[in-house]
Amino acid sequence: MKTPFTFLRPGKLVDIDFELVLTRTVEADPTKHHVPMYEFDIRHTGQLVAIGKIRLRIGSARALRYPGHIGYEVRQRFRGHRYAAKGCQLLLRLAYAHSLRAVWLTVDPANIPSHKTCQIIGAKYGETVRIPHDHEMYRGGARCTLRRRYRLQLREMPPDQTLQPTAQTASFFSMSTLASVLALRAIPHASSDRHHLDDENTGQAATPLRLRSRSTGA
Repeated sequence: MKTPFTFLRPGKLVDIDFELVLTRTVEADPTKHHVPMYEFDIRHTGQLVAIGKIRLRIGSARALRYPGHIGYEVRQRFRGHRYAAKGCQLLLRLAYAHSLRAVWLTVDPANIPSHKTCQIIGAKYGETVRIPHDHEMYRGGARCTLRRRYRLQLREMPPDQTLQPTAQTASFFSMSTLASVLALRAIPHASSDRHHLDDENTGQAATPLRLRSRSTGA
């Protein structure tokens, strides 16, 4: 039996001129092969209008073979300031707290800015994969079926006491797909070996931050 998943309060995720504001968390849904996810607005510091979004998915490299652990988009008129790259870097400590030791990003081969983002954060190209026609991403409208996978090894990070469990927990076996909206307060691909690429991460909560509360799942 897998350990229930626990969302963590990410604390302040702030760069010089922008911040990540947590807008929702989404529970795992095994029936759709969905893993737990955090979604953040990218905002200029102190502003309410989002200039983009960034998502962190917590799961194994196998489960996230096509969507990747981190996904992002930046509104066109705000591009060119490396908000995506800096946003990815701000999420790494949260990823590490969930026992991820590497994160994968998948990129449309034609999306040159996203390739540059991966390179800026130090991710290494691993392989190119094709999205199967029966995969949800294809059914959802993704017609560029090729994805280049980049792997970013996470360096060892000391425990961060600001990353505390929320009251909400979600089981990997939960049947619920309801997203809970959280306000962010002061208190939001190297090796080519297929087995290694898909199995390196478990994506479960780190032991020091594990919460023994009841799971919301069935």
